[in-house]
Amino acid sequence: PAALAQEGYTVAPTNDEMTSSEGPVEDMWMYHAVTQVILSSNILRADTCICPDQIGISGVSWGGVITSLTIGYDDRFAFAIPIYGSAYLDESHAWMGEKFSGEATQFLWLAQDRLDRVRFPVLWQCWNDDTCFSINSNCKSYLHALPNNGDSRLSVLHNMGHSHRRAWVRREPLIFADSVIKGTQKIPQIKVEINGRDIVATAEGCPTDARVSFKLYYLTEPMRYERYNKKGIGVDTYLVEDWKIAELACENGVATGRIPADAAEFYVELETTLEEAPCVVTSPYTSV
Repeated sequence: PAALAQEGYTVAPTNDEMTSSEGPVEDMWMYHAVTQVILSSNILRADTCICPDQIGISGVSWGGVITSLTIGYDDRFAFAIPIYGSAYLDESHAWMGEKFSGEATQFLWLAQDRLDRVRFPVLWQCWNDDTCFSINSNCKSYLHALPNNGDSRLSVLHNMGHSHRRAWVRREPLIFADSVIKGTQKIPQIKVEINGRDIVATAEGCPTDARVSFKLYYLTEPMRYERYNKKGIGVDTYLVEDWKIAELACENGVATGRIPADAAEFYVELETTLEEAPCVVTSPYTSV
């Protein structure tokens, strides 16, 4: 950094986890993060070897946060794939909620304030037991952006873990991107209908030869996070209750069953096989 400064370069601020929101804009890490992504997009679009209408954006963890913010400022992308990070982080039950609790941060950096501008498809992918982000934020982000583009999808994964490696091995982002850019098979959508505790889930847009299965994930109390040592992993902010799973009987792409009597909040998972890989989409997490 010192050598760069001597040559007249400006060293961008490092990730300070939103603590610079009250300072000068030129010192804000998130300001530089978002503007550098937009600058990168400009550089790509200036390259005559690149189709400007086929550029997408994706980011992992804090990169997912930056992706969710950038798409509210730059509407030129063909698609977006925020992984782990999302909008509505001020409502997160995990420790990320603390990072977005400040008045200045909420005034400047709530991605949901600009999601109405997003007209392209978005795949919101996350881990249902994340220590950093809680899935209520991802689900609200999906529901907010969905009316502007029905090809958006929500993918809440069980036993995913949180890391770049665990994000990069998932096939859903590649399948989603190909469906937008190349016009290949779209990731199926899940439709859920509830009558009391009776539930019907339908797989829409599945290939006729695709394997289809449904599961219901639920908690017996409203989602709650606490800071403790979970299963000897180490002290962090964890979801207190473990997810419970109920299988749903499936025939011809339609699943039926009942929401368990002790379930307070739940979502439904649809798993299919696309391009010889498991592909997961889910309904939004909601109360019974």
